[in-house]
Amino acid sequence: MKKLALPAVILLAILVGAVCLAEQIFGVNFESSDGLWCDSTCPFKARGFSIVLADFEKYRSKVHDPGLALVRTTRPPLHFFSLTRKPEWCVPYAKPSGHANPFL
Repeated sequence: MKKLALPAVILLAILVGAVCLAEQIFGVNFESSDGLWCDSTCPFKARGFSIVLADFEKYRSKVHDPGLALVRTTRPPLHFFSLTRKPEWCVPYAKPSGHANPFL
């Protein structure tokens, strides 16, 4: 078997690291099930899932619809260890509506 050249190994390590850290860099997007509200986590601004969840509860009470559900609009990452560690990945996935307002 042919050995990989050192630059190829370094490039592969960088690529794998980037895939594993993508969720940490970009956060996770969410919408309400009615498609009118959206929010996202932002690790660099210390905006975690608990803040998003609290804001969703405020929106749900504001529109007086206890049947609204929170849905995740970010697909799961390629690595699976994150899915078991973080509660935001337990939120059901739905395609983004495209008309949600982040300022409600």
